[in-house]
Amino acid sequence: MKIKYLLDGVNVKRIIGDRFLEVKQLNFDSRRIDTGGLFFALSGSENDGHDYARYAEKNGAAAIVCEHEVPVSVTQIIVDNAREAMSEIASNFYGKPQQKLKIIGVTGTNGKTTTTFIIKSILEQGGYTVGLIGTSGCYIKDRYLPTMLTTPDPIELFKLLKIMADENTDFAILEVSAHALALKKIAPIMFETAVFTNISLDHLDFFKTMDNYINAKKMLFSPEMCKTAAINADDTMGKMLLGNPQVMAVSYGIENDADIYAKNADTSGKLCFCLNINGNTLIETKLYGKFNLYNCLAAAAACVSLGIETRHIVKGIEKMSVVMGRFNVLDFDKFKFVIDYAHTPDGIQNVLSSARQICGGRLICVFGCGGNRDKSKRQIMGSVASELADYCVITSDNPRFEDPMQIIKEIEKGICNKNYIIIENRKKAINYAAFTAKEGDIIAVLGKGGEQYQEISGIKYPYSDFDAVNNIMAAIIHNK
Repeated sequence: MKIKYLLDGVNVKRIIGDRFLEVKQLNFDSRRIDTGGLFFALSGSENDGHDYARYAEKNGAAAIVCEHEVPVSVTQIIVDNAREAMSEIASNFYGKPQQKLKIIGVTGTNGKTTTTFIIKSILEQGGYTVGLIGTSGCYIKDRYLPTMLTTPDPIELFKLLKIMADENTDFAILEVSAHALALKKIAPIMFETAVFTNISLDHLDFFKTMDNYINAKKMLFSPEMCKTAAINADDTMGKMLLGNPQVMAVSYGIENDADIYAKNADTSGKLCFCLNINGNTLIETKLYGKFNLYNCLAAAAACVSLGIETRHIVKGIEKMSVVMGRFNVLDFDKFKFVIDYAHTPDGIQNVLSSARQICGGRLICVFGCGGNRDKSKRQIMGSVASELADYCVITSDNPRFEDPMQIIKEIEKGICNKNYIIIENRKKAINYAAFTAKEGDIIAVLGKGGEQYQEISGIKYPYSDFDAVNNIMAAIIHNK
């Protein structure tokens, strides 16, 4: 596609060179640019893409998108915001696929993944074809494609949306991270409906303050980005969003007045509740916990805003299976494991509170915290876990480029009881918990969920909490 046509909707300050060049590929990694490619010079917290413009030229880049002039001989497209320009250009390059789909965006600190899967289940009960993009990867109808980020970078995102559009998919459901909003990854998309789950402490390594984090989330709930919204009326930020008359919203909740609400909820086992959508309907689910009650209500409210019939909403929720890595219960006769992605103070509180309700003995928590991310939550996570669990095994998560023991020491500062042990090696930590567990106990293994790796010093080593648990238990059972 010629540069001239790629720039539709882009705020261009100046073009140096040929605007009729043909662009064959898009990339923001100078090492992966191909001949005829368009390179985006993005400014980051650690690296500045402008410094790699000459390297991109050497590797075959036909043009550079940049925020100031760089020393290259190829065409330069100078813009105010290279990240926003990348989103618009990616959309144009792939034929504006978002305009051929009805797109649903789900944002919030916790619950995004499960909520997207419940919405998917509901829409499929209504006879629609559905695509989904999020932390667990990309699903196009029944096909799975792995992704690297909760909300992929624009080049990958619009490529996936194009595949969905080409296959006549009706709806695309996106997990929308605060980073994606702040970095303008989804700038060209108008969402059919936007869903807000909740807000709590997370990502302050990037946003620095909770106000910045909240303001990033708020961007999704504006008339420029969504037609309708589904908003949690029990959340402080949700109440604030519901006070905005510019967006037509369907509210949901348990504690406060809301359009969609639940009554008589039983969370002592698999979740059962009465869903009220202009009348009460009893729903029996395969899910656990009060937090999943909110996820069900969020999905129901989103689908109400889309005009989906109540019978499809009910059936979709009841048909919904557990999501990989989200409160997965592994029953080994005498005691159980719960594996969950919980990696924030609120997430840990939700999972441990729910696990307590189905626990007949002690509640043991195995957890750590990721490196090179928000450090402010580590001590709080330690406090929450030691308060709610009978015993904690503090271990390593994805240390990335940090010293695992330093992360553990920061978690340890929050421990409010002497009910813990430190075992850095994650497999050994799970093994210790399993060997000390007694009949009726639950071991909650938190932080990684369905991840298939452990990231240490920049290398992603194959690892799975599910594999670790199953292998350890197989050895225990074999040796009995």
